[in-house]
Amino acid sequence: SKGGRPEHTATGEWCPRRAKAEESAAAACLLTLDSSSTGPTRPPKPSRTAAAAPYEEGRKPNPRRLLYLLNNADRDEVCRLHRQWRDRFSPTHLSCAWTVLGRSLASEPAAARTRWIEQRREALDALGAATLASFGASYGHRELANTLAGLAKVYGGGHGAPSHRQEARRLLSAAAPVAARLAGSMSPQEVASLVWAFSRLLFRAAAVFDAAAERSLELLAAGGKGGEGVRPFEPLEVSSL
Repeated sequence: SKGGRPEHTATGEWCPRRAKAEESAAAACLLTLDSSSTGPTRPPKPSRTAAAAPYEEGRKPNPRRLLYLLNNADRDEVCRLHRQWRDRFSPTHLSCAWTVLGRSLASEPAAARTRWIEQRREALDALGAATLASFGASYGHRELANTLAGLAKVYGGGHGAPSHRQEARRLLSAAAPVAARLAGSMSPQEVASLVWAFSRLLFRAAAVFDAAAERSLELLAAGGKGGEGVRPFEPLEVSSL
């Protein structure tokens, strides 16, 4: 401890002194735009010191802590966290997991990506099943855009076995009605991510594209008039439409 105030313990517990820092770190999973492709990404990672601290056996992380751990995990650690704490995963955690997986795999050569997908088949199937079960009223437009963009980066381009691509299409089939319903409240970036994800996975969803087109026209009109709280589309977002 310093100045009589405790810091992290050997069991991985954290103290109020670090609460604000970890809350800020958890927010790093918010949707931003990658310079190389449409889809979610994040600012540079904060220190991994707190995220790497071990937990007592059976001790469950609270939602904010779990998001922090996911945001600082590599792809294997994402699978391990979901296996260990799947009952704690909300739509926000699921979208962060897919975002981290997608970002990690997007830079891998095709052969290495396919090999990793095959090696983690059971873990990815479990994550997909949890995502499928969470679609519906509990998913917000930001979580949905993150999830689908991450999913497209993992499975897009024909990577993985046919069974995995079928799983991706099954998730998109379930997500399509939700996406069509939520598209009307999406930001320019979220609309672009949504359209890019369905296109990347070669999935035809007329209702989704119609809703995205309608929302895009609304945003273009509002942005052109300088509407309050509305920003215009960025060039990369327009290219995805």
